[in-house]
Amino acid sequence: EPLSYYVKNLMLNFNVVMIGAFLVCPLLFFQWTMSSSESGSSDRLAFNNKLFALSPLAIWMIMVCPRPHKEERFLFPVYPLICLGGAV
Repeated sequence: EPLSYYVKNLMLNFNVVMIGAFLVCPLLFFQWTMSSSESGSSDRLAFNNKLFALSPLAIWMIMVCPRPHKEERFLFPVYPLICLGGAV
């Protein structure tokens, strides 16, 4: 099945939250690069914590998307991470 199966399935289940969840890592990186260096280590620590919490979502999708056999049950483990990414 094509990759669009996962995209359609996630859009039906999560709507706008899915878009936010997959854009959060690039947006966090952009925010981190644009933040002033005056705030120092507190911004970096917050960035590292958020990135550490959301990295399993990216790793899971990299592992699951190339598989030729696609089912919704392969996405169940990352549903909480999608909600977390949408909330951040």
